[in-house]
Amino acid sequence: MRFRSPAVDGVTVFAVVGVNTVSFGLRVSAGARKGLLGFAVQRRSAGGRWRYVEGFKVFRSLTPDPEPGATHSTRRHPIQSLVWDDFTLRENGSYDYRFIPFRGTPAEPRYGTPVEITVRSEPLWGERHTIVFNRGVASSQAYQ
Repeated sequence: MRFRSPAVDGVTVFAVVGVNTVSFGLRVSAGARKGLLGFAVQRRSAGGRWRYVEGFKVFRSLTPDPEPGATHSTRRHPIQSLVWDDFTLRENGSYDYRFIPFRGTPAEPRYGTPVEITVRSEPLWGERHTIVFNRGVASSQAYQ
């Protein structure tokens, strides 16, 4: 399934969703790129609370010697890419995401207006046909 957010302050979020994975692509206008350090990302499941997602990349000025493999909240260490994947979905579920522009400095961030998008994961089994992809290749990139 494909989803698209409304544009907010020059930022649009696109999503392609499978059973357990959602891949996001962000379009950021030239004006919205000015001073952009990344995006803090929040997620909530249907009926749940908003939580910041975790990532591996850190600002070395805040965490000079990160422990290998440790994750860090995107509230302080934002996603520094215009593509991002979440491999933790459950089948046939509804999820809300907020992509929050992160500007300023790592020590003194300024958060912009969130861009919200709701996605729905696919059921594992179809009524007539089922297509299964090997998600191990893409998700293994996190462990390199």
